Amino acid sequence: MSRISGFYNFNFPSFGNSGISSIYGSSRASRSSYAQLLKARYGQSNTASRISNSRISGSQNTARNKLQSMSSSLTTIKGDAEDLTRAVDKLNLSGKNDLFEKKTIRQADGSTVTDYDKDAIYSAVNRFVDSYNDTLKNASASTDRNVSGAAATMSRTTQVLSRSLAKVGITTGKDGRLSLDEKTFKGADMDTVKSLFQGTGSFADNVSYAAGRIGRAATSSLASMTTSIYGSNGYFGYGGYAALGNFFNGYF
Repeated sequence: MSRISGFYNFNFPSFGNSGISSIYGSSRASRSSYAQLLKARYGQSNTASRISNSRISGSQNTARNKLQSMSSSLTTIKGDAEDLTRAVDKLNLSGKNDLFEKKTIRQADGSTVTDYDKDAIYSAVNRFVDSYNDTLKNASASTDRNVSGAAATMSRTTQVLSRSLAKVGITTGKDGRLSLDEKTFKGADMDTVKSLFQGTGSFADNVSYAAGRIGRAATSSLASMTTSIYGSNGYFGYGGYAALGNFFNGYF
């Protein structure tokens, strides 16, 4: 049997001349009757075969396009989650890189004060908000239930702390995405900001945990697509379509 990317062609039985003659006789009319019988039984004219192969090719392309789209989406989500984790890490640096360590800041009039570097903190939190929004948007729309479930958990965590976030200029829209008001943020108590974004159990720490779940779920699904559906050589194998069906079943 010949393989067509996960499908098999049907091969007619081969009896040879003597086999055909012994069953249907040796006359041209008998052999013609045998051919017509096969055609009627299996419907395998050259035209029908070409149509069948064309349909297989069309289904194959559709499946591949879906997989490519899903793979691209999962790769984007994985990258979003990693960016969000890095944004949280930036807010939790220690030592001389600690954003919440008070520093000597020179004022416009030349005088100096010891205070938080609000510009640096705002920049880091703004990056966090952007990464959070990208991750939530793409992960929530994913058909991978583990990915979307982790995104929902992250969104619930934010809702629980929405009042505390609002006090430092961070509000939540109906779609769950965050907005950061610079003026309100810089005028807020930086100790409150620190409690939200730095340390174990903080808002940012919980978001980082959810981002890790999102990233792992996306990575797992990508690995499943590669090994189960395409095979180790990167092509559809004999079981490619069966594996594809099982893969889609996990999404719905």
